[in-house]
Amino acid sequence: MKKFEFSMDKILDLRRFEQKQAEGELGKINSQIAALQNQLKEIAASHARVVEQGRGCKDFSFISQSQQYFTLLDAKKEELFKQIAELEIIADQRRQAVKEAMQKVKVLEKLREKKFNQWKEDVLKEEETEAEDIVTSRFGFKE
Repeated sequence: MKKFEFSMDKILDLRRFEQKQAEGELGKINSQIAALQNQLKEIAASHARVVEQGRGCKDFSFISQSQQYFTLLDAKKEELFKQIAELEIIADQRRQAVKEAMQKVKVLEKLREKKFNQWKEDVLKEEETEAEDIVTSRFGFKE
């Protein structure tokens, strides 16, 4: 009995590799987005700390510096939002690439499965035919 061979195995391997590459790129973009979101959280926490320190404070210098600091934090926050928006667009493109790669792999896997099932049926038919031939030949010699 011959071994099952799928003529498009190398193409399937290539498609799987492309899928893993696309998933890796998406993962990198998502980690960049997460890092920027963490920076936003740090900015919010920093803002809250300064507000807490300034409660009940009557020092004009501290209040003035706090306002300037808040302006700086707002500018940083706006820049981070801009970067996140740009990365979200790229992430959507990467998600689409992953989806397409997954579809290509799935098509080839289904084709491989179909070919394997056909091969299995052919092998079973061949084995049945051989068994029938053996049985027929044994009965044929006795007569």
